[in-house]
Amino acid sequence: MLVGGWRREKQELNRSTAETNAGLLALAVAGMLIPAIFHYSYQNIDPHLHEHEQGVSVGSSIVLLAIYALGLLFTSKPRAHFLPTRRQ
Repeated sequence: MLVGGWRREKQELNRSTAETNAGLLALAVAGMLIPAIFHYSYQNIDPHLHEHEQGVSVGSSIVLLAIYALGLLFTSKPRAHFLPTRRQ
């Protein structure tokens, strides 16, 4: 934001893009917590925890990468039908 507003008096942001990015960030944080929750939930129960934990970690990483790629695809193209119409 500092660099974006360096030579501008007023900087404008697109609200729907900011909401999409905030949603992707929240989803990424939740996805990164899944292996930790798995570890602390099954550390005393599962004798093969390391192998299962690695599978959960890789699986959640693949899902997060797919969601990130879809998010980039979504935000790279203009989507006028998602934006609210302005009333005059």
